[in-house]
Amino acid sequence: MPACRRRLGSKNKGGLSFTVALFGVFLVGCLAVSTVHAQEATRALKLQASPSSGGHVMGSGQVYLVYLGWLDVETRSAIVTRLQANNIPYTEVTSWAEYDRLIWGVSGPPPKNAVVIFLTGEYIPWDPSAFSDWKSLFLKIGRNVRDYGWLLMNEGGYTFYYAVKPDNTVTRTGEDGYNTMMSVLPGASASQWGPSGGHDVSESLTQTGRTALNLVSGSASSSYLEGRPTTWKGVTLMASYCAAGAYLGASSVRFGSGALFTMGWGMGKVQRGDVIVAAAMHIGSSWSYLSGATVRISALPASGFAFSSWSGSGTGSYSGYSNPATIVMNSAISESASFVTDVEIRFQLSGVHSDAEGAVIIIDGASYSYQQLPRSYTWKVGSTHTIDANSLVTGGSGKRYVWKSWSNADQIKSQTIEVTRAITYMAVFRTQYLLTVNSPVGNPQGSGWYDEGSTATFSVTSPSPTEGLLGILGSKHVFDHWSGNSSVTTANASITMDGPKAVIAEWRADNTMPFVVSTMIAAALAVLTILAKRRGREPLSPEARALLQPVAARYGEYLARLERLKAEGFISERVYQRLRSEYQKKMG
Repeated sequence: MPACRRRLGSKNKGGLSFTVALFGVFLVGCLAVSTVHAQEATRALKLQASPSSGGHVMGSGQVYLVYLGWLDVETRSAIVTRLQANNIPYTEVTSWAEYDRLIWGVSGPPPKNAVVIFLTGEYIPWDPSAFSDWKSLFLKIGRNVRDYGWLLMNEGGYTFYYAVKPDNTVTRTGEDGYNTMMSVLPGASASQWGPSGGHDVSESLTQTGRTALNLVSGSASSSYLEGRPTTWKGVTLMASYCAAGAYLGASSVRFGSGALFTMGWGMGKVQRGDVIVAAAMHIGSSWSYLSGATVRISALPASGFAFSSWSGSGTGSYSGYSNPATIVMNSAISESASFVTDVEIRFQLSGVHSDAEGAVIIIDGASYSYQQLPRSYTWKVGSTHTIDANSLVTGGSGKRYVWKSWSNADQIKSQTIEVTRAITYMAVFRTQYLLTVNSPVGNPQGSGWYDEGSTATFSVTSPSPTEGLLGILGSKHVFDHWSGNSSVTTANASITMDGPKAVIAEWRADNTMPFVVSTMIAAALAVLTILAKRRGREPLSPEARALLQPVAARYGEYLARLERLKAEGFISERVYQRLRSEYQKKMG
């Protein structure tokens, strides 16, 4: 905003340094011009706080954030943070097509009572394909303020001072840009800088302007070095001013249902966001809306207070406990927000039943069981308290409750809370059941705790070798079926955990291999006995030798198997030595 700095510098000699920032309110009503839209009826909305010291109340139409290349990122962040903190919905306009539709409307007129916030500084986006020249654009925006109740806001600098095209070509419109927009009201024009002098224009500030100043610790009663009023038919539409090198100006005299707010560069980004949102939301004041407009109302408690409820009157009003809430301007409406200093804090359980044993949650160091909940407290707004929950709560044999979160999905189990409003803290638990898998052999798997309704898998290894001599000879256990809470016949199985479960693996013995081996050994022994009797009488015949060869080979296999069993730890050293000696004798 070089022009502003040059003019201020030329009028404030003697070393005064001005960080320029402008926050003014240009209230442009629909009373002065006779058009189709200007004749549309308006409905008054009166917002008040009870008690008045309890907080602020505010209302707004749909909020639009406009930025097309010339974005002030920090200010956008400050404004978005403020909107989100107050649960205020907004639409971001980031394309030229969206921008043109906002200005012209889609399948009808532009939106009523829209809050349009330019995040483009002094640069107003201008699409030559929609407007042949920048004056046509500025006039259309002025008519939207006048005829559709727009609240037009500029995050920094002198709004309408430049027009910027999609190719970033900039046209300096200067003071003529502002006067063009204002020309939709006959006789409304003024110098953006106004006369110099020691004017004290604090009396021009409305409650909105004062509230906006309070947000940035500005004073609404200081003496200002320079005041710059803009008037229309004797009514001050804008009053901005510089004070001792810092620009703190704000005013909000309003006409009809439309307004223009601008702010200067000197304010900090976050402070600028606070002020512009505070003003956009019409804090603590009455406002006129077009008939049928949808308005979102919000209550912001002061320190030490909490919102309690709305009490509304008029067709389309709201009464209840939601904050924010939505009303429709079908008539004149009055809404009162009730604020309180003491609120009810309630604690209750979810997912826990009467079989829970012992303490479940801890409040300010005191433990409470299922039977002692829910319970309520009346606590002062701003007071702090500690809350906690037991991680595991027994629910009888094979059942337990596991802490999951607080009802707001907060995963921090133990914490210190500050009381800001009436609220219910719900400790959410999930139920788990125990699965017991029993089997004397086969390395059973799957025992443990499972969430209610989940599917648990369990298994055994089959076949499983038999212990002792039979195992050495190849005897084994073979899985047959499950018993207990399952009758499945496969070694790997699953079960739905809708309660505590126990399954038992049932086995059968397979002695086929020991029988074969013992038969072969008996046959071999018989042959060896016959041969031993004849050994002293005559040499072995070729037929006998042929018969003995497979026997010796078989015992060689037995010996090899014996060595493996010994190496794998299935037989003791004593058994190993005895069998090894016997096999070697048989082979000898």
